[in-house]
Amino acid sequence: MAVQLSTLTMIMILVAIYLLWMDVALYINLQQLKPLYQRPPDADLENKPFSPFQPLTIKLLMHCPPLQYIGLPLAVWFEDTVHVSHYMTPNTVSFIGLGLGLIAARFFMCESYKLRLFGIVLYKLRDFMVSACTKNFSMLTLKIKLFRMASMEQWPEL
Repeated sequence: MAVQLSTLTMIMILVAIYLLWMDVALYINLQQLKPLYQRPPDADLENKPFSPFQPLTIKLLMHCPPLQYIGLPLAVWFEDTVHVSHYMTPNTVSFIGLGLGLIAARFFMCESYKLRLFGIVLYKLRDFMVSACTKNFSMLTLKIKLFRMASMEQWPEL
């Protein structure tokens, strides 16, 4: 009797191979990383293409692989295409995310299986929305920090 693999099983195997491949690439990237004092400053992060390995932060290392290698690139592509962060501030995203999280929690507590699945979909929508806006909000934060540093240099303390 021959073993037959369904389409879903093949997709899961391919996703697992992709995630393992990306983890190996992350490990190689970490091994080739220069010490902090030898690296040039990354002031021009905005014009660089997206990479799931750059800028390498502790938060990035703590993400689960599906979020880091599938969810985050999709969210960045969505943000680059639709420009959601032009219409929403970080506080708006936080409040909508809070609302979606509370509504999702309410659906999680329902007895109906379909409503619990709908709660999961709402929570994943919340995660996707936060991920999509994170890139531009981090760029905005970097610009504000650079502006403040430049302002401090112009106005020394008396």
